[in-house]
Amino acid sequence: MQIWKYELDRNKQDQTLLLPKGPILDVQVQDNRIVLWTSNNPEKAHVHFRLVETGEEFDHREYTFLKTVQMDNGAYVYHIFQGK
Repeated sequence: MQIWKYELDRNKQDQTLLLPKGPILDVQVQDNRIVLWTSNNPEKAHVHFRLVETGEEFDHREYTFLKTVQMDNGAYVYHIFQGK
């Protein structure tokens, strides 16, 4: 098994990545970038993500919560959701 890393763009609220099918193992900030790790799988799927800032309203019914990350010493807080 291999584990691969992918980056989410903190400047895009909605984004879709082509990822290996399977679970997302973790989401963290690394070198001031939001990154996620997933196990490698030859089958790929488009996965939609939504980055929500604290206090922002959005319809969460189509999403599953993944993780909250802080950037710039806590100046920015993003709550990361994956589309269902």
